[in-house]
Amino acid sequence: MQGIKKLYVMKKAKIIFALLATCLFIVVITLGCTHLDPVQNPLESSINTIPKNFDWKMIKELTCTIRVNSISGISDNTIRVIRIFNSSQLSDGTLIASGAAKPDMAFNVKLTLPTALQSIYVQQILPDGTKIMQVVAVTGSALNISFLSSTPAGSPQIISNASYISANVPLVDNDGDGVFNDCDVDDSDASVAFASYFPSASTWGTYIFEDLWPVKGDYDVNDMVLGFKVTFFTNSSNLITKLNLDYNLRAAGCKHNLAAAFQLDNVAASNVASVTGQVLVGSSPFEVGSNGTENGVLLAVLPLFNNTRDIVSYPEYLNTVSGTSVVTADSQISMRFTAPVLQANITMSSFNMFIVANERGREIHLPTYLGTTKFDASLANGYTLYPGDMFKNSDGMMWGLLIPEPFEYPSEESSIIDAYSHFSEWATSGGISYTDWYRPLVGNIDREFIYQALLDESVTDVDGNIYTIVTIGTQTWMGSNLKTTRYRNNDLIGTTTPATLDISGESSPKYQWAYSGNEENVASYGRLYTWYVVNDSRNICPVGWHVPTNAEWTTLATFLGGLSVAGGKLKEAGTGHWQNPNLGATNSSGFTALPGGYHSSLGFFDTIGYYGLWWSSTEITITNAGYLNMGKDYVELFMSNYTKSYGFSVRCVKDI
Repeated sequence: MQGIKKLYVMKKAKIIFALLATCLFIVVITLGCTHLDPVQNPLESSINTIPKNFDWKMIKELTCTIRVNSISGISDNTIRVIRIFNSSQLSDGTLIASGAAKPDMAFNVKLTLPTALQSIYVQQILPDGTKIMQVVAVTGSALNISFLSSTPAGSPQIISNASYISANVPLVDNDGDGVFNDCDVDDSDASVAFASYFPSASTWGTYIFEDLWPVKGDYDVNDMVLGFKVTFFTNSSNLITKLNLDYNLRAAGCKHNLAAAFQLDNVAASNVASVTGQVLVGSSPFEVGSNGTENGVLLAVLPLFNNTRDIVSYPEYLNTVSGTSVVTADSQISMRFTAPVLQANITMSSFNMFIVANERGREIHLPTYLGTTKFDASLANGYTLYPGDMFKNSDGMMWGLLIPEPFEYPSEESSIIDAYSHFSEWATSGGISYTDWYRPLVGNIDREFIYQALLDESVTDVDGNIYTIVTIGTQTWMGSNLKTTRYRNNDLIGTTTPATLDISGESSPKYQWAYSGNEENVASYGRLYTWYVVNDSRNICPVGWHVPTNAEWTTLATFLGGLSVAGGKLKEAGTGHWQNPNLGATNSSGFTALPGGYHSSLGFFDTIGYYGLWWSSTEITITNAGYLNMGKDYVELFMSNYTKSYGFSVRCVKDI
C-alpha cells in the first residue's frame, strides 16, 4: 500500500494548499466533473509504482483446439457437439462456448476467461446423447484437447449414457445445418447452431468508467456503470453470424451528457447487415446508417444510446448516492453479419466498449484499446499521457475497467482505493496479486464506501430490528429477511429446545429459529418461521406491512422480466453469502436475497449458502402453502408449495 494510497494522501494535501492559494482553482474544483480544463489530479501516482506494462485486465484469452476421433457406429460426417463450461456444475448457466467438431474438423475457439479461473470443463455430446467430459487446467496461451475413442484406465474422460447410435439412424435436424435439434440453439435457422458467451450464459460482467479524460477525477469509477453479457451465435462451421449484447445501465454518476458504444475492432462496418435495439434519440453524438453502424467509420461502431437519460429518467445522479435507487431495465442490441466472421476475430480483446462525454471526439476507452477514427486526440494536448496508450495517464492510471462479473461499485465521490482494500496492491503488482480484489468478500470490501440502494427509508419491527427498504416497480419491500421473535402485539413466537427437535407430529406448530440454533446467523440471514406463524392473526410484520401473497410475488417477478430471470436480479451478487457459482446474480433490483436455508419439520437445518426459501401467505392445501425458491446454480425464481411445518425465511411487503 506504499504506492497509490500513500500518494493519494500526499496529493490530497497539495490540493487543499492549492485551494487556499488561488480562487481560480476553487472554481475548477467547484465545477467538478463538468469542467475539462487541465487541473492537478488528487490521485496522481508514480509510474514507478504502477508497472509500465500493466494492462489493467482481469481477463485472459487463450486458443483452444478440440479434436474428436472416429467412433465405431457413428459416421465421420456426423457433427459432435462440443460444450465448454466454467464450472463443474455443467449447467446451461455455466456454459461459455459451444461448437461443432468432426474427426476431420477440429473445434477451434478463442476463449476469454477471468484471470482467476483455474479450470474449464469440456464436454463432447454424441448424436445419441452420450456425453464425454474432460477437466482441463487453464495454463499457457493455448490448449489442445483430444477426445479418445475409448477410455483407458486412469483416463480423465467421464462417459455417461454410453450407448452408441447406428450410423444409419437419421438425425432430427429441422433446419438442415447438420446439428441435431436437441443441441441446436435455433433449429429453424440454418445460420444459427451454437452460442458462446462472455462471461457465461447466465453471468453478467461490468464496465466501469471515469468520464473526465484526459483529466483524472475522483476515481469513484461510477460515472458510468454498465452491466453486460455478450452472446456470440455461430453456424455449424463455427463462424459467427449473429451477436447480442445484453446490457443494463446501472449507474451514471456525472452531469455530463454520456453516450455509449462499442467498436468491433476486426469487423468492417460494411459487413454488418442489421442492428436492432439501439436507443438513439436525436443524432448526437452518434448518427447511424441503415445497417445500424455509425456513419463515417470503416470499422463497425455500434452505438447503444446517445444519452443515459434516454435510457431512464433520474435526478442529478443515477444510483451513485447511497439511499437513492432507480431500478433500470435490461436492454439488448442484436446484430447480424453480412458474411460470417471467424470466431477469433470477435473476442473481448477486440470488443472495444467506450463512452463519449459531451462531444463526439471525446471518447473514453479502456487501457490497450484504440479510439475510433472519430476520436479527437488533440483534446489531450497539454496533458501528459502514457506513451503509446491514450487511455492511461502518465502515472499508469486508467479511465475504465472491465470486471468479469457483477460489481459492487463505490458510492459518489468514494475512491475505489478506499472501497476495495486490495485494489492498490493488485495494481502495483501489475495484476499478479489479489486477482479477486473486486469480489465482495470479507477483507476485500469496505461497505462504508460502496453504493447502497437501501438507505432512503427504514422500518422497525417490534423487537427493535431496523430494516432498510427498497422500492421495486409499484411495490415496497424490506431490504432483508425478517428477524423478529415476537408478533406485532408483543407476544413471543415460540421456538424449540433443542433447535433440532422433531416437530413433524404437531398439527400446527408455531415456531421460529436461528439457523442451526446459532443466533449469529440472524444478522445476515434473518430467522426461519413455520407457515403457521406467518398465518397467525397477531401478524409478524410491522404495522403497515404484511407477508406477500403468491400474486404479490408474481407481480415482483413480472416487473423484473419474469420467473426465468427474476432470481438473478433478486440475489445478492458475489459469493460473500452465496456459494459458487451464484449464477446470474446481479441484485439489480436491490432486493439482496440471501441463501438462508431451511428448517425441516424433522428437526434438521440445511442448505444455508445454497438456497433461499421464502413463504407466501397463500394457502394451497390443508398441509401446504406457497413459497419462493432461489438457488446458487440458477437465475430463475421458482414458485411452488411446501409443508407448512417447515421453517423458511420471510420478507415483508408494504401495504398499499
